[in-house]
Amino acid sequence: MSLSRLPVGFEGTIVEINAPHELRERLFGMGFIKGQRVKAIRRAPLRDPVVYSIKGSEISLREELSSRIVVESRFLSLDLAAPGEYIVVSLIGGRRFLEKMSFIGISKGNKISVTSSFSRGKYVKVNSTDVFIPFRQAMRIIVEEL
Repeated sequence: MSLSRLPVGFEGTIVEINAPHELRERLFGMGFIKGQRVKAIRRAPLRDPVVYSIKGSEISLREELSSRIVVESRFLSLDLAAPGEYIVVSLIGGRRFLEKMSFIGISKGNKISVTSSFSRGKYVKVNSTDVFIPFRQAMRIIVEEL
């Protein structure tokens, strides 16, 4: 997945940088090197830019640049999940969002199955019940593949 899709608070390992030579050299100078661990620290209120922690430094990157960096992480947001089995690791949101997710059976530690994806969201199976989760809400559910 691209670095721009790494959930806040989670780490990934840089696998590849898809950028022209000059831009790649600039990223290397900031510490974005293949094999290096990087963590998404926080997002701006309008979701761009994002502050990343790498090699003890905090660096802010716009989505245009961070989307060129490919990372590998065992955690991903539900909107990126392919059909399969997952365990919910974290829910990012306020009290109302957490209550709504709890009402439909999604909470930290629960096992869910992604059954299908659409441009507007995902269908997941929770406790043998099919539930549709809109894209904006799926972005706030962090899962790990089983």
